[in-house]
Amino acid sequence: MTNAGTPQILLYFGEDFTKITFSVDLTEFNVDFLAKDIVQIFSPAVFLISPPNS
Repeated sequence: MTNAGTPQILLYFGEDFTKITFSVDLTEFNVDFLAKDIVQIFSPAVFLISPPNS
């Protein structure tokens, strides 16, 4: 994988939170889009690895 660039760190004066975004570099895998069945397979994993809200 490659480095997409410098992270953007913005000032924020509201309630504390962390936002992490991720996008798949589809061109790296010679793919134009993610099929519905692949998204359905990956979706539960997102909930398993994300921390619980407090």
